[in-house]
Amino acid sequence: MLMIFFLCVSDEVASWLDRLPSIIEGYSPADIFNMDETGLFFRTLPDRTLSVRGQDCTGGKKAKDRLTACLIVNAVGEFQRPIIIGKAAKPHCFRNLNMQTLPVSWYHNKKAWMTSDIYRTVLQIFNKRMRAQDRHVLLFVDNAPSHPHGLTFSHTKVVFLPANTTSVLQPLDQGIINTVKLHYRQRMLRYVVSRIDSKDPAPVIAKSINALHAVTWIHESVNQVKASTVEKCFSKCGFPTSSSSVPATSSTSADSTDFDEEDDLPLSTLLQSAKDRLDLPEPMSLKEFLSCDSNLQLCEDYSEGWEDRAAEEHSSTSPAADDDPEPEPTKPAVSSVYQAMNMIRDIQAFCNATVQLSLN
Repeated sequence: MLMIFFLCVSDEVASWLDRLPSIIEGYSPADIFNMDETGLFFRTLPDRTLSVRGQDCTGGKKAKDRLTACLIVNAVGEFQRPIIIGKAAKPHCFRNLNMQTLPVSWYHNKKAWMTSDIYRTVLQIFNKRMRAQDRHVLLFVDNAPSHPHGLTFSHTKVVFLPANTTSVLQPLDQGIINTVKLHYRQRMLRYVVSRIDSKDPAPVIAKSINALHAVTWIHESVNQVKASTVEKCFSKCGFPTSSSSVPATSSTSADSTDFDEEDDLPLSTLLQSAKDRLDLPEPMSLKEFLSCDSNLQLCEDYSEGWEDRAAEEHSSTSPAADDDPEPEPTKPAVSSVYQAMNMIRDIQAFCNATVQLSLN
């Protein structure tokens, strides 16, 4: 039975690669985008005793340590503003900040999952951005239950990848997300190791990492991903790039860990330092540390067979989404010198926090 499944998947991949040139015909690599979500334990130490991989993380205490990150990137390595989904509308660490000044777009729900409403809003904003740039683009997505079919937009054509093949055909899954997480965990470990001389044990130091640290590090980590890494991952999935030197292949495994090899050394060094200085009972390997949150649930009904169910339930006759304009950021009303001074203090607090995080 398993052999039949893999043969069917292989046939589907081959069929998709045959059809892909006609799908992308007329679009330049800069106008071909991929969007995907990933879960992130934003304060997890490289210790198996603290890891929750394989355990339920849909609510409660464990879910407080997770975020969902949604990334959108084109075939030449240009990322859109990261979308981050947390549990709180305005976490305590954001209390003195104007949310519009965050380096990411922040959304929330009680489980920190991608939802159909958030997905629609994200695509509406993305489409408005493309319309402002007078660009007509393709956006490739998977068949997650939170990605309803049938939505139409003026400047964005949404294309769904074949069910059960996204680990092979989705560029973000070929190493781009892993590279972002590699850079993120470098920053997180530096933060913890640099404070290990304090009286607090490592778990307490890690607990001090908050959502403001996380969104800042995610933003910096996305910016650190090289265009060549992104192009390589798109090329593996059969997409042409500005420097297509890697032939398309259907043999990439689901646990692909392609990322810039030169970036592997700093994290390996930090991981060894962490093992030596943090007194971890059961330290993780590099691969375990990078993949400790790879199985996190990202949306409702994320169970076995969800892609087939989603493709069947969401037909092309689903109601189309109105191309609503992106809501304009609300400008705070200033009716007194006192309010103006408070706004200045908020800006100063945000700048100081950003500078401090970048130094760490």
